[in-house]
Amino acid sequence: DDMALSGQTPLLPPQGNSEARQILRVPSMYPTIMDAVRRAGMDDTVLVSPGHYRETLDIRDKVVEIAGEGKMQELLLEGRDGAPAMVQEGGFVRICNLLVKSTGNTGLEVNKGRLVIEDCNVSGSGVGLALYGASEATLRRSVVCRCHQCGILITAGSRAMVEFCSVFENGGKGILVTDPGSHLHLTRSMLSYNQGFGLAFDQEGEGSVEDNDLRNNAQGPLHCGVASLSKVEVGNNLVA
Repeated sequence: DDMALSGQTPLLPPQGNSEARQILRVPSMYPTIMDAVRRAGMDDTVLVSPGHYRETLDIRDKVVEIAGEGKMQELLLEGRDGAPAMVQEGGFVRICNLLVKSTGNTGLEVNKGRLVIEDCNVSGSGVGLALYGASEATLRRSVVCRCHQCGILITAGSRAMVEFCSVFENGGKGILVTDPGSHLHLTRSMLSYNQGFGLAFDQEGEGSVEDNDLRNNAQGPLHCGVASLSKVEVGNNLVA
């Protein structure tokens, strides 16, 4: 069930009558996003009003959507005291229309879960998005920038689809795919002005890279380690 790689928008699994789904508003109903997430039922939506939310979302085995309401520039989720902005363990989470920042090792961290990110801006941490434990992620129309190490890390058999995104000005690689079974489908995106390679596959990481702009990275557009050479399909990218 490769929902994240099917080319279609992953939807939250339907759970009965849509009229039963609740909208939990922050801060008018709940003071913090995490308070609303704790009280959210299956397939509920947490709707976030403009503000600066200093907290770490610890989401375990939930099916929930977290959506900013208004201008993204006025909707900031920031991990407190160097902690990630969100740690997801299992479940299926969709976040959209949020600025996400952290000064810690990771901004968004997913283990054994499914995550959809749409219309977001992730910045400031060591790694913007880290996928572990055979997680799945879809990123659309989003920015991952100015992270100290790499923008997106796909490891431990995780899979990601990244389309219509910009990954730029990160301190190392734009995206790193590593470990057997880890897979990236990258299309119609820009990976530029990163201090390492724009994109790297290593240790049997695999994927397809088509119709992207990979120019203007300090170490070059794309690196494939020996164990990944036969596992990566590349076509029709801007590289020089």
